[in-house]
Amino acid sequence: MKLHRHTLLLPFALGLFACSEEKAPSPEVLRPIRFETVHSASSAVERTYSGLAVASDAVDLSFRNSGVVSVINISVGSEVKLGQVLAELDNVKAKLSLEQSLSALKAAESSKDTAFNNLERIKSLYENNGVSLSEYQASKNSYQGALSQYESAQKTHRLQQEIVADGLITAPRDGVIAAKKVEQGETVNAGTVVAVLNAGEGVNVEVGAPESVINSLKVGMAASLHFTSLGEDIQQGTISEVSPVIDPNSSTSTVTVSPARVDRRVRPGMAADVSFLLSRDGDGTEQLMAPIKAVGEDANGNFVYVIESSDGKTGKAVKRSIVIGDMLSGGFVVRQGLSEGERVATAGLQTLMNGQRVRLK
Repeated sequence: MKLHRHTLLLPFALGLFACSEEKAPSPEVLRPIRFETVHSASSAVERTYSGLAVASDAVDLSFRNSGVVSVINISVGSEVKLGQVLAELDNVKAKLSLEQSLSALKAAESSKDTAFNNLERIKSLYENNGVSLSEYQASKNSYQGALSQYESAQKTHRLQQEIVADGLITAPRDGVIAAKKVEQGETVNAGTVVAVLNAGEGVNVEVGAPESVINSLKVGMAASLHFTSLGEDIQQGTISEVSPVIDPNSSTSTVTVSPARVDRRVRPGMAADVSFLLSRDGDGTEQLMAPIKAVGEDANGNFVYVIESSDGKTGKAVKRSIVIGDMLSGGFVVRQGLSEGERVATAGLQTLMNGQRVRLK
């Protein structure tokens, strides 16, 4: 009988053990989620345009008269000094007229001096009653006539000097010839550029900025310069001039950028990429940015999943509507709905559910 009682108790014990196994809770499986933190960033965007290096103090040299170039004493790269004669027109007639005016001036000066000496003599005689008043007055008139002729001869001579000078090009300052545009024997008009003188050591960069951004570029604004022939070196500079005129052919305005330091490797004519930071949204100040991958869109507008977590390991994904602005390189500008430092999911937005428990990874 004892054996039979134990046999009946065995199935009962096994049943109790099976029930205890079925009631044991299974561990919660949390979905791993990628996230990024909402941060502030500048709304400015970088714009790059092609430019060309130019001498910081370039002077176009030209004649003020037209004629045939008889002398040109320059070559590209030659150094010149202030006042040095660089080129000359074949102005034989002007030189001849200058010589004639000089002769006339000397003759008028001699007549003036003779008339003055005669006036002084007659004046002395008149004061001693040696001559009449009419004779004294005649000598005065003679001197005034000689003086007028002398002054007229002076003006004519100065005019002829200017005409001859207009047929000369002299260096307005020390410098280096950067370009030579005519040769001896060529006929040029007044104002035709004969050569270009680089009178300064520095080099600026000129760039054509489109009219869509020209109002955003101001004197003193920072810029970066990359001369393609100098490798990866990036130089800093500032805008020194902004042309107020738009070129109707290219719809651009010339902006001049001055490098922060003189680099003797940079020569006029070198190509450069010029970059500016321009405001694209608002005034270019710091604004809240949301990662592009974190922003979704449904029938109600744009949204993100904000990860609420107290321990930084697990949390809850909460769907939240937001208002966005422009899309920049760093993400969307957030106008409403988020705060700096909040975590937002950046993957699987289509399959996430509002309030779903997640594991941060």
